[in-house]
Amino acid sequence: MVQIYDELPLGSVDFSKLEGDAYKFVSRFGTGRLYPIVNSNDCWSCYEEFRKEDGAFEWPAWYPEMHHVVRGTAHIEYSLPPLHTTVQTADVKPGDVYLMPKGSYFHWEVTSDEPFGHVVTASPSPFTDGDVYQLRYEPPGVE
Repeated sequence: MVQIYDELPLGSVDFSKLEGDAYKFVSRFGTGRLYPIVNSNDCWSCYEEFRKEDGAFEWPAWYPEMHHVVRGTAHIEYSLPPLHTTVQTADVKPGDVYLMPKGSYFHWEVTSDEPFGHVVTASPSPFTDGDVYQLRYEPPGVE
């Protein structure tokens, strides 16, 4: 089935909203900030930011994601499926783009004094109902 849009799903990041803790999340994988950008069934995208003072962040990829680094630097250790027998490393900076394949495991350490931020995109959306994701991460009272 072809999706017909009345308008293009378009989003942007208001970086000033990330200065406080409104978009901060704490999970068993670490602490960061997440700002939804595009949230449709065809594509999901967000801006994630990690700060050196929050410590390392780890993430198992349940679906493939593209990451485009827009600020800061980080050292990444990662392992790839199916056996995760080798840990590989990469140092990323603004302008770098990398794929987190489904089933991979990533560990980020922020190496810059400024926050490390990247835009994450998954297409099609890994969420069956985009509104569930929006409600889960959109802080109350923040527009």
